[in-house]
Amino acid sequence: MLNDITTLTKLVFEDILTSSKRVNSKKRLYDIYQNLKKVTEYIDLVANHYLVLNFTEEFLQNSSFGKPQDKWRFFLNKDLEALNLAVKDYLFSLSGVSLKDEEDSLISSKYNYKWFYGFVRDSYNVGFVQPCSAIVDIVQLNLKATNRSNIVQEYKKIELDSYEAKVNLQNYLLEQNDILKEYQKRIKEYILQKVSIEDLI
Repeated sequence: MLNDITTLTKLVFEDILTSSKRVNSKKRLYDIYQNLKKVTEYIDLVANHYLVLNFTEEFLQNSSFGKPQDKWRFFLNKDLEALNLAVKDYLFSLSGVSLKDEEDSLISSKYNYKWFYGFVRDSYNVGFVQPCSAIVDIVQLNLKATNRSNIVQEYKKIELDSYEAKVNLQNYLLEQNDILKEYQKRIKEYILQKVSIEDLI
């Protein structure tokens, strides 16, 4: 979960942020910064809201949802849905980043743009807990794909059938979020140094 997002963020930004390379659209860069900020906020929500519960919590008992697991599943899926929408917006904005005087976006070095766009729009899912289960189904980007391949999706499952499994996922999400927050910080510094208000209006 989310390792495709951190990997693609690195793919797109590492050269830009560590060299004198310029992007074609500074406005798009600002939009990406705002979208990435939403992603990191929703990762924090998923990791710290309902994910790590042991089902003995008082607020899970005697609810209209039925069993404590049912209420947990409902609100965790709500958090995942909000994160999924934020990630899709981020991926769409990320897919448009290109270097100055170059037509192709940096994402197109890895994915056929039409396949990428269609997959993110219609199928991408950062995670969803199936009914009556503790299994998170994930439909993410295939990081082994190339722009000559139309296989852009990869399916994964995460079992959350124990408290330890939930804690492990929480720790993993927070680690991925630390990576994204570091890029968010670096993108902000780049914008402050190289982008004027005239570039954005």
